[in-house]
Amino acid sequence: PDLIDFYWPQLLHAHLRLAKQMSMSSLARIDLLQQCILVISLRYPQLALKTACAMVAVFSDYTEKRVNANQYAASMVLYLLLQAIISGTVPCLADVTEGFLGSCLIAAPHQKIELRVELRILMRCRRKGLEYQDQEDAQSKHDRLARIPGCEVVEKTRRVSSPVTQSSPSAGEGA
Repeated sequence: PDLIDFYWPQLLHAHLRLAKQMSMSSLARIDLLQQCILVISLRYPQLALKTACAMVAVFSDYTEKRVNANQYAASMVLYLLLQAIISGTVPCLADVTEGFLGSCLIAAPHQKIELRVELRILMRCRRKGLEYQDQEDAQSKHDRLARIPGCEVVEKTRRVSSPVTQSSPSAGEGA
């Protein structure tokens, strides 16, 4: 845990830097990095607390215009997922205002509805991002295998074959 603790700020900074640019590949990387952060945070509670504090710092940086909207959104997602893992629910959606995590965000009813919708959209985007990453990885593997001499790459695409009809040569076509 000490070694992870030493590199934790750099990992969180990498998350923030990746979130600055929003492309499909960076979204997939952000998602994988967030999953890694969440798994480690679940194992080591002191890192979960550091992550929560770092995300709250990002929120204050956003109000002072030091981070962009993409970084703010990625940090908010990580923060909400961290809350869900630590407390079993997202406190701002469940009207829980106890403790540090619960008191940081208190949503109004219209914000809760909007947040639920946004979280559904986020999960769909994550799923699409992972599918995109899988396709990109498969294409990369296909390209690497195609460059190896003597290695045949079998296409996995289904082709619908239609019956081939042979026509007799027409009168104008001679031998």
